[in-house]
Parts: sequence; structure tokens; C-alpha cells
Amino acid sequence: MDKRIQTILCAIDLSDYSAHVISWGRDLAKQCRASLVVFHAVPPSRERLDRVASCSGDQVLHRAEGTIARLMESIDVPWKWRVVEGEPAAALVKAVRETRADLIIAASLGFSGFKRAFVGSVVERMVRHSEKPFLVMRCREHPEHPDKGPDIRKIAVACDFPACFPAQQAAEFAAILDADLDAVHCAVSPAEAETREYPDCYQSMQAKFEQHIREQILAALSNEKQLRPGRIFVTVLEGNPGETIIGFARANQCDLVVTGVRPRTILGRLLTGSTTETLIRQAPCHVLAIPKTGENRAGRKTKPTGVVMDPRFLDHDTPAGHPETPERLAMINDLVTGLKTGLGLTVIPPVPAAKEDILRVHTPRYFEQVAATQYREQTWLTPDTMASPKTFQTALLACGAVITAIRAAAAGTIENGAVFVRPPGHHAEQGRAMGYCIFNNVAVGAMYARTVLGLPRVLIVDFDVHHGNGTCHIFERDPTVMFFSTHQYPLFPGTGLFTETGLGPGEGYSINIPLSKGFGEAEFTAIFMKILKPVAREFKPDLILVSAGFDIHKSDPLGKMKVTSRGFGPITASIMDIAKENRAMLIFVLEGGYHITALAKSVETMLRVLCGATIPEYPEVAAAADPKKVNPVMHRCRYVHGAFWKEVAQVC
Repeated sequence: MDKRIQTILCAIDLSDYSAHVISWGRDLAKQCRASLVVFHAVPPSRERLDRVASCSGDQVLHRAEGTIARLMESIDVPWKWRVVEGEPAAALVKAVRETRADLIIAASLGFSGFKRAFVGSVVERMVRHSEKPFLVMRCREHPEHPDKGPDIRKIAVACDFPACFPAQQAAEFAAILDADLDAVHCAVSPAEAETREYPDCYQSMQAKFEQHIREQILAALSNEKQLRPGRIFVTVLEGNPGETIIGFARANQCDLVVTGVRPRTILGRLLTGSTTETLIRQAPCHVLAIPKTGENRAGRKTKPTGVVMDPRFLDHDTPAGHPETPERLAMINDLVTGLKTGLGLTVIPPVPAAKEDILRVHTPRYFEQVAATQYREQTWLTPDTMASPKTFQTALLACGAVITAIRAAAAGTIENGAVFVRPPGHHAEQGRAMGYCIFNNVAVGAMYARTVLGLPRVLIVDFDVHHGNGTCHIFERDPTVMFFSTHQYPLFPGTGLFTETGLGPGEGYSINIPLSKGFGEAEFTAIFMKILKPVAREFKPDLILVSAGFDIHKSDPLGKMKVTSRGFGPITASIMDIAKENRAMLIFVLEGGYHITALAKSVETMLRVLCGATIPEYPEVAAAADPKKVNPVMHRCRYVHGAFWKEVAQVC
């Protein structure tokens, strides 16, 4: 969490508790190496108050600014303040977006039940509409030591089953504060008739719940400063979640309760209440509320997803019956045109790559060989790879499209990108075409990022059903580019064994995961979470390029994997989470995918996840992976790569 918290916003009301809130913010900012923003919203004036007010609105704002300046005199972290006029909850939402705050802190004074029913609570409304984690301090009495920061020794997190989405933030918060964590799952009535009659059955169910939640928390921990497993406890209790968590916190003297906030209708809150609001009102300790938004997985986007495409990619002609047909991209172009308004996609036209861009990867002789094809009707470069008169220019445009997306991401104009090109590229070697591929699009983009943009480390993730032999061989001696590939084996091109780990200075930076047929989205997502994520955490990439091969779809004619069209959602989300954790730019580049309808549906799923319109619960998908398929992969990977990556040795 200290990686994710860069700005802390303290929402105060200039009461006696304001200094206490600011002190908390200061101490947390120190531990997270973050900056501090102190925020106060002056409610809009009412006609009744205007008649008796002794000062104007400007004077009220000026007084508030003076009070904050006095409170901030001894603050020794980077800070600034904001005082605005407006309704507090709405003004706070706007301030959080403008300051890009990662955590909000406020104090709850506690209304009586009667008053709350009619006027509500400003803090509860702010929590309900917050897009960021919201820490509500319990300030029932006047603080004797307003300069005393957080003293958190025991944290309880309220976990739903199976989706315990606040668990990751709670564990990371516990790591920052060096506190113990107790994950508490509450079921209103978990004991069915058979479990009431046979208590052993209920105990077995509890044990399964405890094991699953614990595994989720350990898998979700993504911080370098990790919480030791020995300080994580899981408790499964029967009862109403709000009341049970409050009783647990009181009995165990918890200092902080972490809970999730889901969007609810007004009628739903009136009829069934809100566990979060119950905890804010009645918990004997502080409450950290985590919103159920894309912020918890792939991150709420402030910039659009960029799509690089161009009708000129259809100019690469292939003979009738060839799997790599122009119709693949024609359907994707139509799909993006229909989705771009609703999803807020930004379509970026590509610029062809220059000759020097290609020569960073391919040999001059091969470049001239491909260039010569533009003067011939048909040129078979290999038995499966043909060039038409416009193939050379199309191949330059494909490489340039990847560079265009990388430049847009580096300039900060897009959040992430999807590049739809042909011909594909990951089979192309330095000196020859192969497997429908002319120039290696992703490799050219990676070398541009390294040499021109000066990015220190690039991670290439290839989940095509075929091994990306060209990309693997191009970077096998380069420790600044990591290549990670999952692929069906045995299958064309016959490379990509576990033991192909790189050569010389690049040894250990090629991670090949050959898979037998029949792996679905659950197994792919589990591999990305349990192997790729910890390795990426250790490698710390600045850019992640994904060779997105949709031929792992169950309907694809060239492979025998079992991924569904919807399954590309959790796969995409898991890679997005890795990019967010490492603050890396993320670009997906089309490779394979030869069932036209399945390709279009899968691409739509990927785009919806990239732009935040769909937020899959990918840890739950990974939890459903078949251990008979995944466990041998984990053990083999630990045996081969544990010597290079300590995270693999510990996690797998």
C-alpha cells in the first residue's frame, strides 16, 4: 500500500478534532512517503443564516484558511491545503479527483439514532460516494493528545466469501503499521440443517472458509514490505456481519476495522441497512472503508484507453484459406468503431516505423529481403508466410503502431493501449520470417522504449497458444527485457521449454511456461497471479507489452486450450493489476486468434476491462483453477526459476 499511497487528504471541519485528524495524516504520510492535503469545505450559506451572520462568505473562507495554517505549522511532510465553498460530500469528491488523493481521513463525532435518521451523517455520505479508501477516525471524546499519531496494533477486516475484496488493502495497511491482521468472515446463517445436526460438518465448512480466505490474502499481498503470514489470522463466525464484527472488535480490542463499500440504492439502505455505516456508527475503533470500484483491481482511470488501428492493415494479402486473413482485423475495426463512444476509447492513427527502428531488432539483409517483396505479386518467405506487394509497408506500419502506442502512454495521454495490427510478429526472428510473421512488432517496440525513450526495464508477456520464439531469441541475452510466455506444448514451433531461461547476462530473464492442452481462464489467471506477479514485482518493469494471442480460445482451430470469450476478462485484469503494482505502462498487441467470431468477442471483453467498464473478480477465477493442472507447473517453475527469482522460490 505504501507504493499506492502518494497523497493523503485530511477532511476536517475546524472542530476540536481537526488537529487529531491532521496528526494521523502526518504520521501515515511519513510511513507511506506521501504528501498531505488538508481539506475543508465551507457549506453554502442559507438565507436564514445570512440574516444573522456576522461576516461574509469570503471572510469565512479567510478564517478557515488562517485556522488551517496554524494547525499545519509543525507539519514536517510535504503538504498543502484547500478551502472551498460547497456541500461537503460533493466538494470532497471533486477535491479527491483534482488532488489525486489515494487515501482520505476524516473524524466521526457520532449522532444519536434519532438525529441520524432525519439529517444523516456527512461522514457517512462522504464514505458512501468515495472512490478512494476512506479512514473514519473514532473521536467520541476530546483527544488529550492531538499530536499523537496512529497507534494500531490489531486490525480486523470484514471479509465476504468468496469475494473478500478489502483483504488486500487491510493486509497492506497492517504491513505499513506493523500490526496483526484478523480476517473475519460473518455468515447470517451458515449452519444448514445438516450442519446443525452434525457439528463436525459445520467445523469442516469453517475450516474450508478459513483456508480459502487466508490463501486469497496471501496471494493479494503485493507490497515489498509484506505482512508476515504468522501475523495473519482468519476467523469464521455466525451472525449478522455488522453486529458480529463490532462484537469481535470489542472483545479482541481491535484498533482498526476494515470493511468494503458496495454501491447500494437508497431503498436498499433503508430496508436492510449498511454494514459499513453500522460500523462507522457503532464500532469501538477506527474504520477503514474500501470502495467496491475498479480502484481495487485495475485502478480507476483518469485517462482513456488508446486503440491504435488503421484500415491499411487489410492491405497485407494472404491466399484463400490462409488462417491469417484480413477479415480478422476488419471485424475488429468494426467492433472498435461501435464501442469507442460508449467505452470512451481514443483511436490513434499509427505512424510507420523508420528503417532504424526495424534494424534495432532485425538484420539489414533481412530488411532488404522484405523490402524487395513490394515489387512482386507474391513472395513466399517461408512455407507458411507470404508477402504481397503491400506487405512491406504494412509490416512497417504494424511496428510503428506499437511505437505509437508506447509514445502515447509515455506522454501520459492514454491510460493503457490496445494495438490491432497484422501481420503478427512474435515468431519473426532477427533474420527471417516465420509463422505468418514478418517483423517482430513487440520486439521493435521494446527496443524503441529501451533505446529511444530510455526506459530501464521492459516486460513482455506472451499468452499466444504458440511460443513466441522470435521474441524469446531476440532478447535471450538481454537482462533489461524479460520475456514471459505461456503456450501449448507440443505445438508449433516446438520451442519454449522450461529450461530455455536465457543466455549469458540474460540468463533467468526468459521464463517459458509450456502447458498441455485444456487449460482455461482459471488456470491462466492463476499462473499470472502466482508466477508472473511475484517475478514482475522483483523485476520492476517500466513498460509491459503483451503479445495477446486469442488463439487460446476454446473455439480456435489452431490450438486446444479452453479459454472462453469472457475468460479474457480476468486474464486482462490480472495483467493490469501487475502493471498498476509496478506503475508500469501497459500495451496489448494483437498476435494470433483465428476464429473470427470468437476473436471479436474476446477482443471486446479485453477492451471493456482495459477501459474499466467491466471489473472481473480475477482472484476468484484463479481460485477455481484445477490443481492437477496448475500445481505441476508451479513445482516445475520453482525448480527451474527459483535460483533466479527469490519470489518464485517463496511463492510457488
